[in-house]
Amino acid sequence: MRASRAGRAALRSVQGAGLAALLATAGANGCEFDEQTVAPGDARLAVHAVLNPGAGDQTVLVERTLTGNAQMDDGLRPDPLDPIVSRRGVPVSGARVVVYGPSGDSAVAVEDRTVRADRKGAGVYRFRNAATSPGPGPFAGAFIPILAGAQYRLRVTSPEGDLVTGETTVPQARPVVVPIPQRNFNRDTDSLFLFWERVPLAERYELRFDAPHGAFALYVDSLEYLIAGGVRDPFSEGFPAVFVPGFTEAVTVGAVDRNYFDYYRSANDPFTGHGLISHLDGGFGFFGSYVLLRAGAVQVTATVDEAIEGTYARVVGPFSLPGGLVLYVESHSGVRTQITGNAATGSISQAPPGVIGVLDGQLQIVLALLAGQSIADTVAVLDGRFDGASITGTVRGSGAPIEYRQIRRAGR
Repeated sequence: MRASRAGRAALRSVQGAGLAALLATAGANGCEFDEQTVAPGDARLAVHAVLNPGAGDQTVLVERTLTGNAQMDDGLRPDPLDPIVSRRGVPVSGARVVVYGPSGDSAVAVEDRTVRADRKGAGVYRFRNAATSPGPGPFAGAFIPILAGAQYRLRVTSPEGDLVTGETTVPQARPVVVPIPQRNFNRDTDSLFLFWERVPLAERYELRFDAPHGAFALYVDSLEYLIAGGVRDPFSEGFPAVFVPGFTEAVTVGAVDRNYFDYYRSANDPFTGHGLISHLDGGFGFFGSYVLLRAGAVQVTATVDEAIEGTYARVVGPFSLPGGLVLYVESHSGVRTQITGNAATGSISQAPPGVIGVLDGQLQIVLALLAGQSIADTVAVLDGRFDGASITGTVRGSGAPIEYRQIRRAGR
């Protein structure tokens, strides 16, 4: 039995090789294991909630722990409007979710599925932060001020009578945004230096980098941090690069309480049996606090030194395709070259859609055009050839011809 990962993935905006090695060692020693069916365990409440004084809506996710009766698929793309169901979690509807403030005031959270026409949001309970936006509508009676330095209590009661309680104290800092200037960041030569003021009641400071493959988070107790452009994410499969050329990545610094820090620094370990650190009574998960201290973004580039890298203009192809592409070499693996970049839209108001692909043998190329900055948002795939000056081929599925001609080498 373990707490569902749906809550962790949703609130975060989420050991095959080790097991194989262990089984190989057992086989070499002549060990045999009998097959046994383990009965599903008892499902318990899993609650995930973070108080954020800088946010208008405050969210509490309520579900059941996974016991074997439900199938989980970490490869599923979560729906932000239905985070528990879309990850095959087991939502708990009809619960009573109450948050108590320091002055004896309280808010009874409203389940999303009860107020949405599409009935999405099972197990997702919401209330408003009266310090920022009390607001009318379905949440008008569900609001309480979330204040820095204040202590709050959470009480969740399921329809079956299960009770989960917890407490959190919000770090004592005003939720402000001191912009980190958005600038070009050459991951081959640059480093990013972050700094902030000490925050009373903060257990740690979370540094978060929103890479295309998912968020990379660090927890530090210092007031500054220098991160190299070539750093890789040791917590994701394949150790992908944190900074990916061609993508615009958000960078944030936040103060977190002990509950938040303990939960996200721990993990379910299938070998040792150690689990997530939860300070809740009666269930799993956490009730924590977060205050945003700094936020910004970097436009990641790389040093240009290979023929495929550069800016391309569309000369043949449907108008639905981007008018231009900027491509970089992300890495090499044998004769295969990983390509990343973006669609050169010319807009400075938002991050351009991303591009990922593979150049095989310096000739065959496949490019996936993304809707946004996530590798899960593919909208079109181009199959083609690179002749040293142009990419020619077809749009997968439609067979429409395409040609992108290199007009200049991409700059730093």
